[in-house]
Amino acid sequence: MNPRTLFALAAALSAAGCSTPMHAAIRNRDNGRVRALLSSGTNVELREAASGKSTPLITAAETGNIEAAKALLDAGADVNALTKPSKGNPLDVVKALVENRDVSKSLGGNRGPGVSALTRAVQQGHIEMVELLLERGSSPQARSVDPESGREHTPITWAIENGRSDIVQVLLKHGAPVDELALKRADAKGNPVILAMLTPKASAPTREAAGPAESSAPAAPTFADSGVDRPAYHAPPREQDFALVVGVEKYSDLTSASYAERDAATVERHLLAMGVPRRNLVTLTGTRATRTGLQKYLETWLPKNVTPESRVYFFYSGHGAPNPTTGDAYLVPFDGDPNFLQDTAYPLERLYKKMGELKAKDVVMVVDACFSGSGGRSVLAKGARPLVLSKAEPAQALASNITVFSAASNDQITGTLDEYGHGIMTYFFLKGLNGDAKDKDGRVSAESLYKYLLPKVQDEARRQNREQTPVLQGKSEGGLILR
Repeated sequence: MNPRTLFALAAALSAAGCSTPMHAAIRNRDNGRVRALLSSGTNVELREAASGKSTPLITAAETGNIEAAKALLDAGADVNALTKPSKGNPLDVVKALVENRDVSKSLGGNRGPGVSALTRAVQQGHIEMVELLLERGSSPQARSVDPESGREHTPITWAIENGRSDIVQVLLKHGAPVDELALKRADAKGNPVILAMLTPKASAPTREAAGPAESSAPAAPTFADSGVDRPAYHAPPREQDFALVVGVEKYSDLTSASYAERDAATVERHLLAMGVPRRNLVTLTGTRATRTGLQKYLETWLPKNVTPESRVYFFYSGHGAPNPTTGDAYLVPFDGDPNFLQDTAYPLERLYKKMGELKAKDVVMVVDACFSGSGGRSVLAKGARPLVLSKAEPAQALASNITVFSAASNDQITGTLDEYGHGIMTYFFLKGLNGDAKDKDGRVSAESLYKYLLPKVQDEARRQNREQTPVLQGKSEGGLILR
């Protein structure tokens, strides 16, 4: 049978509501025939019935025929069809397809109004699919048009339309822009949870609007637009990279470390935008940020998972404390007690040692705490973190794969920017990542970032009538490229 006759027969069968030769071959796992039909010119998007049911790719996903699905994708099948609702939820099949084929261009683009894979997944409320597509390179910024209303949308505005705050949160973590379009849709829908997520400086309800029980509640803190809370970039996935982010703001029995959790949440968004897969990123805040939590992720999870090709990121924002007898410096977790540091806190020297033992290609550490002063329950000016004695620098040379950004020199304290709700060093570190610290080649290296943030942090600290000099240690030579 010649190709034209075969194609005509397939079309006639489809119109009659029958299974086409392509669909039958896929179901029977006759993949040699699948490839022969494709070679003969069979329409790769031919649907099985006149009502417009499954394309061959959907049938391959539903039946778990990955070999056929790969052949269809290679022949130009629309990968966006994989997010169409279908029996059996083919997420595991879709994941296998995506993991085994570079389809980032297809995932990130549109082939018509409102038909990108990410858009379809958001429209259907398929949060696992949204996570998968974002991790594999789908852009959270692609715009599409609703064919019914003619209204322009981004993935985040579709999530807002559907009232899916959980999907909004996922999109924000992957760098979705909070632009005028998103804010207009959120305002029109009037969802208070989503509005709070998109507008951190939105005021609390007025006394008249609030009920009797709410009227006396303290207003949520408001911040100016910092310019760093949403990443201005989106890098391809880096499947071997890992990150541990720690933000300890409120302690079980200590004064708060202002904005530490906000620092951690923003750093998490930037790491996702830098390509760290969601599944490879752990964030510890609140009661999760205990000494046990730190220890199990630093000493078991990371060593078990990283590879020689990995880059590992560690970020800490919170209190530090000294051992008043030895001068050793400690990170203070949620349950830390300055009177029993050896039992309740995590030694900085041990942190350097454990990170240096990882078999990772690069380890980048950012520590927004200070290590210079008296121990115990130090009382400081509002917005400053406790002073810690000056054994913050490693006693021995750092491992050759480590780069460390520290917030202050040994005899200084760290400060915050109350206007923006961030630690000073964290704020300028992220501002540099967002593009302000690019070198002559348009890249952000460890050196270019440090050269940018050093005078910025120093100037801001002097405006607060004190000194703060960030320190860069370790693998800075040779211009380690951060993004």
